[in-house]
Amino acid sequence: MKLPAPQELRAMGQSYHFFMEMQRISQAAASGDTKALDLLEKMLAECNLGADWSANNCWCSATIRAVISSGSERGRKATIAYIESLKEDIPYGALELISSLLPLYGNSIAPELRRWFALPDNEPPKLIAVQTLCNLYLERQMQGELLDFFLKAIADYNPRHSLTMHLVDLVRSQSGFSGGADKVDMEEFMKDVIVER
Repeated sequence: MKLPAPQELRAMGQSYHFFMEMQRISQAAASGDTKALDLLEKMLAECNLGADWSANNCWCSATIRAVISSGSERGRKATIAYIESLKEDIPYGALELISSLLPLYGNSIAPELRRWFALPDNEPPKLIAVQTLCNLYLERQMQGELLDFFLKAIADYNPRHSLTMHLVDLVRSQSGFSGGADKVDMEEFMKDVIVER
């Protein structure tokens, strides 16, 4: 499959053609096309700084969505490395987007979420972990060991960042939340799975 060069994609701006090309590249990456993965990783490298997101929000948003949506193992590793490289100047909207997409990886991302949750509150991976875990809980996609970890961790968690406080409060306000997995009505908890906000 012939892939466009990054400069050709940039020339498309925020057009419908650009988004269709990004979808095509993501699908190619999902099927194991190494050139598509190379291209996505190159594009992702251009979105490391807050200034990159501020100047090229459409480019960066489409890129991280394409990488994660590909569902590839290489894409997952690239996403993890990318998140761990983020600086504190990254816009909150970018953190929200990443947090909404990470559940596509399912349980394979659980070890990283637990590790990032232990980081200081001001680090982007910590904020992403808190939001992703809260989203998984609220969307009824969490179970097993990750659910046990989350219920205990969030019960003792004192959010120091106003941007995560709302989600944490929302989790704690849910009927059935008690801070302990043994007190959760699991049948009710697993009803009506929500795939995406």
